[in-house]
Amino acid sequence: AQALARLTHPHIAEIHEYGVHEGAPYLVMEYVEGETLSGLLRGAAQAGQRIPLDIALRVAVDILAGLEAAHSLQDDDGHPLRVVHRDVTPQNILVGADGVTRLLDFGIATAALRSATTKEGQLKGKFGYMAPELLDGGEASPQTDAYSAGVTIWETLTGEHLFDGKTELDVAAAVLRCVVPPLKNHRDDVPGEVEAVLRRALARDPGDRYASAAEFGRALEGAGVPLASTRAVSTFVESTVGVMLESRRAKFAAALKASPATATDEVTQPPVHTSSAAGTNITGLDAPTPRSPRRLRAAWIGVAVVALVLGALYLLTRPPSAVPADDSVRLDPLPREAAPSDPGTGVVPPGTAPVEAQTSAGPDAAPAPPDAGIRETTPPHRSRKSRRTRQTPTGSGGQRWWPDTP
Repeated sequence: AQALARLTHPHIAEIHEYGVHEGAPYLVMEYVEGETLSGLLRGAAQAGQRIPLDIALRVAVDILAGLEAAHSLQDDDGHPLRVVHRDVTPQNILVGADGVTRLLDFGIATAALRSATTKEGQLKGKFGYMAPELLDGGEASPQTDAYSAGVTIWETLTGEHLFDGKTELDVAAAVLRCVVPPLKNHRDDVPGEVEAVLRRALARDPGDRYASAAEFGRALEGAGVPLASTRAVSTFVESTVGVMLESRRAKFAAALKASPATATDEVTQPPVHTSSAAGTNITGLDAPTPRSPRRLRAAWIGVAVVALVLGALYLLTRPPSAVPADDSVRLDPLPREAAPSDPGTGVVPPGTAPVEAQTSAGPDAAPAPPDAGIRETTPPHRSRKSRRTRQTPTGSGGQRWWPDTP
């Protein structure tokens, strides 16, 4: 979580806070209005259309930019953290109502700083989007993330699953065979340059693929197809899933209005992303966001500090209590050039350095010379120094997109 909290990029959903509450870890992420890429594909299929080529490629380039930001993340000393998403799928990509595409769910991501490792033989992610080398026992890497992005982009263009089967075993077998049908079999507006870029990104041998998500993205941008603007993407999202978004807006507004936390700081809203309705969200809209333990601790610490300051001010400003007359106090001699004109007042002239008062040893102490100091007219507190010594203290392929992918 510490590594993921460093991820601040326009194409990655931002993590605002993380921690453990009552023994359960949590992440607080920004709320971005929009729809997952899988939902957008499903909405387009229900309308009998595919995502336009320029919009699909804009989404693809945004995905790859977010991946490159994660893969190139470094620690405070400049060492690479080697963050790998491991689950780049249409379900984990959000196309915002603001026209910006963001990567979601780094929940199974790995990093070099991670103390626990995945058990031997345990796979994380969905088989249909895994690189073949992962099914062969290889390790997750930025290159396997880029391969998963290639599968996702192929499906975004065609509206169909690339590797499909009746069972997970069938899907895994299709991945290992790695047979990629030509895009022209599914739509006729894809130029050969885009086809060539995807074929390289989906090569069976990792050495034949692009070295990084950034290189993959540059190849798509240079394929000769102008990318859609964020405004065009936003318009397409509204026209495809606008009814669902409007229903979600109404539910969100009703939940906020019904919650007493709307009048407090328990629900905070991060900056609005252009046309999106932004806020802080953990799991849903049914309950207000609980105050985190870290904020509670900070609040109690603040109360304690205020109490200590008030107590100190009280002790420093209360009048001295009465003491017996034989407890006397004498002051160290002042420099003669700074001596007050009226020695009986006991007032230090302005600009003179504070003079430390010393308590006498008692009635048997040797008397001070007549000009050795100034006798204070009012006896101070029994065991305290003269008040003249105080100084003022200073002081975060194949199956249509009707159902969800298993």
